[in-house]
Amino acid sequence: MKINVFVEGQEDQELVAYLLTRLGKVTAWQEAGKAFKGTTAAGHEVSLNITNGWGSLVSGNLFPELSQSAEDEVMNLVVYDADRPGPQQGGTVERRTQLLKIQQDNNLFFELFLLPTDAQDGQLEDLLQLLIPEVHQQVTDCFSSYEACVRQLRMPDGTAYNTPVAKSRIFAYLETLPLVPEEEKRLDKKRNTKFFDNPSYWNLEAPAVQPLRAFLDFHIQ
Repeated sequence: MKINVFVEGQEDQELVAYLLTRLGKVTAWQEAGKAFKGTTAAGHEVSLNITNGWGSLVSGNLFPELSQSAEDEVMNLVVYDADRPGPQQGGTVERRTQLLKIQQDNNLFFELFLLPTDAQDGQLEDLLQLLIPEVHQQVTDCFSSYEACVRQLRMPDGTAYNTPVAKSRIFAYLETLPLVPEEEKRLDKKRNTKFFDNPSYWNLEAPAVQPLRAFLDFHIQ
């Protein structure tokens, strides 16, 4: 059996890879281009693939993989952001409807999980915010104060400033952490790394991540 996991970006890929390692599913990963490759204890090949957004699900070179099913000894898992309702028609209900329609229209086979919890609107950064240990929450409180300040400001013509996107909060949090030399080397090699293997930085036992863990645990043997 080959197991393909499709995610939107590098941070999602890194989180899923570490969760699978923590669950005892895959003990080691190798980078193959933009993909992570591993093997489960049962001998199943696992591939973690970046697709760069839900709108690219069927437009990239990974489309043939999604056309395969259990009959072909292939399992496909899609872990995408739910996003929020708005001009791009995001949100858990709308995004699930859109992706399942893509699945039906293109005769694809995949199981779907929408971040952050498969039941809430939002994205990866909303999940990560909930995984920051309590001891470090004071750092994100500072960022909240900064956002509140920006919302009150106006340009000379009265136009409001844009508040930082959710990714900025996570980057700001990581930049405050006193990384050890080995982590500094990892950061130089891959700027988007989030050090999910450091329990001082992330609580991967937090309730918010349990739905994703359960989804991966159930489908990957």
